[in-house]
Amino acid sequence: MPSNVMFSKSQDVVFKMIDFAIQKRLAAQLVAYQAGHKIWSTKINGKSQEYVEELILPLSKSWNKNLVSSLFYPFEAQQIFNIPITDTDYPDTFCWPKTKDGEYTVKSGYQVVQKWQRKEQAPTTSNPMEENPIWKTLWQQKIPPKYQHLIWRLLHNALPVTDNLQKKGIMCNPLCPRCNAKIKDINHVFKDCIWAQQVWFASALNINFEKLRTSFIDWIHDSFSQNQSDTVELISSICYHIWKARNLLVFQQKNIPVLEILEQACANLREYKQLQQKDSTKARPKTRQSSNDLNWSPPPANTLKINVDAHFHSDGHWGLGWIVRKRDGSCLGAATRVVRARTPIEAEALGLIGVMQYIDNLQNQHQDMAIIVEMDVKMVVDAVKTKHYPRVYWGKIAQKGGEWLSNHPNVSVNWIGRVGNRVAHNLAKWALVEPNKNWLSNVPPQIALFIQNDIRPG
Repeated sequence: MPSNVMFSKSQDVVFKMIDFAIQKRLAAQLVAYQAGHKIWSTKINGKSQEYVEELILPLSKSWNKNLVSSLFYPFEAQQIFNIPITDTDYPDTFCWPKTKDGEYTVKSGYQVVQKWQRKEQAPTTSNPMEENPIWKTLWQQKIPPKYQHLIWRLLHNALPVTDNLQKKGIMCNPLCPRCNAKIKDINHVFKDCIWAQQVWFASALNINFEKLRTSFIDWIHDSFSQNQSDTVELISSICYHIWKARNLLVFQQKNIPVLEILEQACANLREYKQLQQKDSTKARPKTRQSSNDLNWSPPPANTLKINVDAHFHSDGHWGLGWIVRKRDGSCLGAATRVVRARTPIEAEALGLIGVMQYIDNLQNQHQDMAIIVEMDVKMVVDAVKTKHYPRVYWGKIAQKGGEWLSNHPNVSVNWIGRVGNRVAHNLAKWALVEPNKNWLSNVPPQIALFIQNDIRPG
């Protein structure tokens, strides 16, 4: 067999190995890219593009797909094509992607740094126990905040007991002020001291700590993991009053009997719950009085009302729907649109812009009538009303809407609950069936049913 044939076969094997290695590397880069914002493709010699605007066609305001595809890896190019391009001419601004409004805060920066350090498995100032589900159980309990704070400090071994004070160089009496025998660490204060054992045994929990070999912190974990609210509340209350009694004995030489501690723990917990119930009862009438924005209501005389909403479809698009109604509840017009958006609030903001474009055509026929636009996303409504626009993409869209409103004083934007916005919501869902369509009066029968329900009293 000729040697060149042998060489071609071995060369083919080598090429396949190289091809597999490249595919493997690209797959790894794809995973890494999707997890962050890094560009993996290198700059091609001879290409002069330096800015994002050079990748956009100026007339159509769309991506130059041929150019983008020639500069970036396929998966990067696809990510770029998925980024919608705003038609506004606002200058670029700095944006912090770790907050909803794009504004940097010290808290969000700290959280990001801690997350990075945990990923790198480096020592951090945060306790890994913070991710334990026990905290969700603790913070959900309807107990005084001082109880929750004490349990939090207890589980972090952050109470100023003698053992912890001595570790910090603070010299004090190492013996328990009650039994005068053992070092006062957290286990002794809450579990090992005879007086503390009597408190737990006499309580409704009826716990005998003499036979319990585990630490008190581990016992708290086990008890809270069962997620029984009554037990968690009682344990928290007893712990607080044991600690309070210990401080009274150390600093004021007051020795409180066991039964009195239990009475205080139960009474304080019961009183707090009663006050919580009274406060919630008082708040209910207020909610009802101010809830006229939850259900759809007819507009005032000589006024039109437009409800708008967005709905996500499984193909990655968002359906928009809005309906125009008169005072008697009859439909004056409706429309559906289909757009691409990355977040729900971005889609809702695009829905508001779509309504404004629709109003420009509508006012040619109804120039003397005021218009109320209702939507169920309060963040967008507050942004256009207060003129405080977040440093994110939907904030730019909302800014465009706010500037449009400034030039149309007869148009206002209000928030409404989702129940009152159900006609627009169902129109947005219908946008997948009949996209980008306008109706004058005869809307789809499925939508007409919801319109009739809004007109009915109650």
